[in-house]
Amino acid sequence: MFGHGGDTQYFHSDLFLMPDQNLGFFVSYNSAGRGETEQRANLFNAFLDRYFPYTIPAGVKQPNPEADAKLVAGEYITSRRPVTNILAFISFLENLKVTPGKDGTIVIPQFKGINQVPKTWKRLDRFCIARRTARTWWLYQGCGWTLRAGDGLSVHGVDKDRSARQQNFNVFLIVLVVGVSLLTLILWPVSAWIRKHYNKPLQLEPRERLWRIAIRLVAAVDLIYAISWISILIASGGSPLFDSSFDPTLRQCRLLGGLEPLAHC
Repeated sequence: MFGHGGDTQYFHSDLFLMPDQNLGFFVSYNSAGRGETEQRANLFNAFLDRYFPYTIPAGVKQPNPEADAKLVAGEYITSRRPVTNILAFISFLENLKVTPGKDGTIVIPQFKGINQVPKTWKRLDRFCIARRTARTWWLYQGCGWTLRAGDGLSVHGVDKDRSARQQNFNVFLIVLVVGVSLLTLILWPVSAWIRKHYNKPLQLEPRERLWRIAIRLVAAVDLIYAISWISILIASGGSPLFDSSFDPTLRQCRLLGGLEPLAHC
């Protein structure tokens, strides 16, 4: 069995072929659907379960499944992420979080079933972790550093990440930069009003005045850049922004981003 899925701005399709059964399966939706599940995959899995029932192997009982689950737990970066394009800097938003479940199982909150409940996996042997109720499996390699996910049709990898690409660190960094820049700009007129109120003029050399203005300009550039991208991401959730008509706006954001290093010099 082999197949492939694809998406356009308005349609979302899957095609699967099973030559040995002389069977083909094709589905195309004009909507991505609601919720956090992949509707096309749910439909195909239901089709397979109806006409080609599958029983998960019993596996080998592990001596300490709870410890194994904790070893696998952590934050992972997926191989299917932007690396060289303009969206690479926000790829951390797609990181997967693996947490230990009950009885040595693992849970990945981003993967949910039709009932919107996170799916759970159990360990079948030393290297294979399978879903309790479906064909999806994870191949565990390198002491918890690499997971390979597959369903018999496609495989992608996620690597355990302990670097600066972790989601919590990047969210904290973005909030810090935006917060400092915002306070810098807000306190600029506030401090001027306080000095005027108490008749305490600012005594600075010309070079110091220049640096003071430059710092405010850098803060303004950082804040505008951050707000631009936040606005783009929020807007993209409700309308098809990432098409050719949106290229000028993206180029403006890239130009503004290119000014940031110059502003910090």
